[in-house]
Amino acid sequence: MLKLLIYISILLTAYPAAAIVRYDGGRLIINGVQLLQDYDDALTYYYIPQFPHLATKENGSYELLCMKYVGDDASAASGGLLHALVEFTLPEEVIQDLERQLQEQMPGARIGGQVDLLHFTEGDETFSGNSFEIVSSVLQNSGNDSSLTRQLITSGYAPLTPGSKAAIAAMLDPSGATLLWNSLEGNTSDVSVAVHAYYEAAVKAYQVTVQADMSVAYEHFSSIENVQESFEKAEIQRVVDEMQRSGDLKIEALDRSAALNVSSAAMEGILQIVTQKLTELMFDAETGWSQEPERVEAVRKNQIPGRQSKGFFNKLFTSSGNQEYVTDEQYVLKRREDIRTNTFRLDLRQNTTIKVPVHTAGNLGGLFRELENRDQYFRIVNLADADFEKREVFFQLDNQLGDAFRDVVNFVAVDFRKSYGEDSDHEDVTKSLVFNRDDVMGGQLLKQISFPRLGIASSDWTTYEYQLTLSLKEPFGEVVVPWQSSALPAVSINAPFFQRIITVDANREGMQAAGATTAVVDFAVILNGKPQFLKSLALRIGDSEPISKITLYHDQEEPLAYRVSWYTPKGKVQENLTPITSDYVYLLPPQENLDLQVN
Repeated sequence: MLKLLIYISILLTAYPAAAIVRYDGGRLIINGVQLLQDYDDALTYYYIPQFPHLATKENGSYELLCMKYVGDDASAASGGLLHALVEFTLPEEVIQDLERQLQEQMPGARIGGQVDLLHFTEGDETFSGNSFEIVSSVLQNSGNDSSLTRQLITSGYAPLTPGSKAAIAAMLDPSGATLLWNSLEGNTSDVSVAVHAYYEAAVKAYQVTVQADMSVAYEHFSSIENVQESFEKAEIQRVVDEMQRSGDLKIEALDRSAALNVSSAAMEGILQIVTQKLTELMFDAETGWSQEPERVEAVRKNQIPGRQSKGFFNKLFTSSGNQEYVTDEQYVLKRREDIRTNTFRLDLRQNTTIKVPVHTAGNLGGLFRELENRDQYFRIVNLADADFEKREVFFQLDNQLGDAFRDVVNFVAVDFRKSYGEDSDHEDVTKSLVFNRDDVMGGQLLKQISFPRLGIASSDWTTYEYQLTLSLKEPFGEVVVPWQSSALPAVSINAPFFQRIITVDANREGMQAAGATTAVVDFAVILNGKPQFLKSLALRIGDSEPISKITLYHDQEEPLAYRVSWYTPKGKVQENLTPITSDYVYLLPPQENLDLQVN
């Protein structure tokens, strides 16, 4: 039985994790702060912070910024912003005061730190939502036109561990900025910060106490009076034997497993086994606790040593006569008590942890009035200041270059550079933009680049530099236009080559007389220094429109040429390359029959 119980105790012993607190009892409130007792150590307590508050830096200043900004356009370029860091903990001096008052109530007690707070996860029935939220009528990221907040961003998770912080960032329209600013001047502002979390607490789910008491008492009393006078002997024996047995088996059960959704089937099975074994052990009169002790034999006749009797010679030589006899009177008294007590106690318990929710909120009020260096936290900024002024430069492709994307251009890249001078602490601004075929085909021929003034007082702060790179289709390669300086707010990007539209006409009657059905004209150009046949144009004898036009691109001062191939039912007759001297080309086939010239 002992081995069984030792084995069961080893299996059932559960050691709670570190910093697990008690749910039943062990709860104190000092200065409004709730203290929870450690599960294992009755002298260790953990605190729950009262509410979230503004975070502070090591120098004691608050991590807060509330700003109004005003621009030239009062509606679009004006508004405000709020940025704050929030923490959920207690200051060190408050913790020290808590520990001092705790020790006054409980000598030797100590503060073990903040209780371990956890975030709710998806699917928790206790709470559904964010662990950190802003409660405000001004700071609402509703997304509609009537909202006073243009944008609201939070870190999303509550700062549940000491040293962690949550962030709030909001951009407001002019009305929202004014309302928020005035709200922060009062004792209670329109901005509250709510925290939702939980901690794990140990709770008794199942407890059964088994107590067995067994007493066995054996009492023996034996007495004899022995009187010997003359030849008569009187012996009196009195024997009293008494056996008493009493047994008591108690079982007390506390079962909260159903309410806590804990399975207690294993504990109940163990309880049944222990109870059955105890019952057998208690009332087994042969080998159990109620086994009778060995009885003591009572005093009988001739049991007392040293009694007088006939001598040896009297027995041998005489059978009668008077013998001197000494009176023998003896008294014997026996008493024995044998009391055995067996006590057994077993405490079966099953503990579990439950999630105890913590919902609290803190208000960001009274800051403007109570802060000493309020200009450090509350500012008004004029966006028209030279430090905030920006210059926008627009780059636009001219129509001629836009048309070239259909034939010879892959993309146009613009590299931008704004230098603030060697004596300036500001780094140069370098940017780039690209016009690709999809942009141009979609009608996007205009893009912009901006750069800040950064407080430059001189008027030449608008000066900048740019460089153009044009990628042409194979085999023409790439055209790089050197860096150029400008201060204009808009730059027109022109093609570094020329566009020429050629009108082509053919004498259909002459084609018919010469036996030609089709004339194919191949146009040759020199682009980016590379001569190449660029396009071809076919004119047929049955075309509804006698005149055709074609667009050619070429380098400046470079000539254009064309070559005609006449097609007859018997084959092709190709002429030599001919320079283009005007924008109108008239094709006239040879007078003789072309069929005779086919090779």
